[in-house]
Amino acid sequence: MAVEAGTQQEERIAGRVWAVRLDPYGRPSAGTVRLSCSRPACADRRFPGGTAAGRKAAVEHVNTHLAHIREGGGPRSEAWCACRAADCAWHTPDPDTGPRGGARPAAGSVRCGGPVTLTVYADRAGRLWRIAEMCARCAAATPDCRVLDTASLPARATPAGTRQAAGTPAAERPEPAGGTVPRARATSPGNTSRRAKRSGKIAQRIVPRDLEPDALRVELTELGDAFRVYQQRTEPDLALLAELHERKARAFRQWADVSGDGSLRHEAHRAEKAAQTTREMHTNRGGRPVGDTADDGPAVERLLTRQQAAHARTVLDTSPPVPRTRSPRYTWWCSCSPCGPRAPEPGTSPARTSPAGSKATPSEYFSSWSRLTGCACPAPSPK
Repeated sequence: MAVEAGTQQEERIAGRVWAVRLDPYGRPSAGTVRLSCSRPACADRRFPGGTAAGRKAAVEHVNTHLAHIREGGGPRSEAWCACRAADCAWHTPDPDTGPRGGARPAAGSVRCGGPVTLTVYADRAGRLWRIAEMCARCAAATPDCRVLDTASLPARATPAGTRQAAGTPAAERPEPAGGTVPRARATSPGNTSRRAKRSGKIAQRIVPRDLEPDALRVELTELGDAFRVYQQRTEPDLALLAELHERKARAFRQWADVSGDGSLRHEAHRAEKAAQTTREMHTNRGGRPVGDTADDGPAVERLLTRQQAAHARTVLDTSPPVPRTRSPRYTWWCSCSPCGPRAPEPGTSPARTSPAGSKATPSEYFSSWSRLTGCACPAPSPK
């Protein structure tokens, strides 16, 4: 038996892996990216158009490999798990990047199981795509991994006694000496509903299948689908978008209370702000009744936002201070011969300025100046 098991293990072959990478090439300012594949037959390609063109070509390259794999029969049932060949590093956290004191689990603690599956993995940064033949257990444990096909289980050799028992009717088979064989346990409704649970994704977060309460899990899954459907719309609907943001804020706040994750509460606060901003945008775009008109009154098209309109009203309602009444001051200079040689009286000067607050006219000041100095100059114009 041991020799047979060892021979069967030696007959198994390593699982295939296709890794497609997108890396920057040359100077960062040039924006050129390089597309490389782990298969030796695939040559490197360079795209000066930027990351978008490189990602599009990478997806096409992955689809080409998948088409060739399906033409060749899909995943092989006798293949070893490719994730196990990499010490299950695809779904095991690295102790160097994790918390201090963490250690990679031993090789014996990581158990592969299930049929061989054909999976495709794409990281969130859009830099790595991986096609691999791996077991169903590792495929389920790897984040962002999709199962495309499952290999059929290999046919096992049936012993002679089993083949003879299969040809004998069930009524003629002898019963075991220990009594009747217990029947298979019926599947409980709880297990059925647990299998029927569908995982969702919202705001780059994966909704756990075992999230409780179940109504919260369903709400988060439906919200993620609703946001993706809204992104496919050709025309924006700000009222609908504000409602989605409000639902997201309530759901994420409840999710934070259940899980104790502070980042979820921060995401809920951001959703509340987004809902408020979206409603204000909807009000500014659609207009509202003017003044004290009824709700069904005429709506006006607004050119300013609500904050700008409030600031404009504040500026317009501000009245400048009342200017104070000031008496004019007149200054003149007399340079005639009677004024030149004569010394002015104490407190006087050839340059005269009317005192502030006086109500006298320029002619009255000039006449008093003429009487004082004997000046016969014509009356000057005020300066």
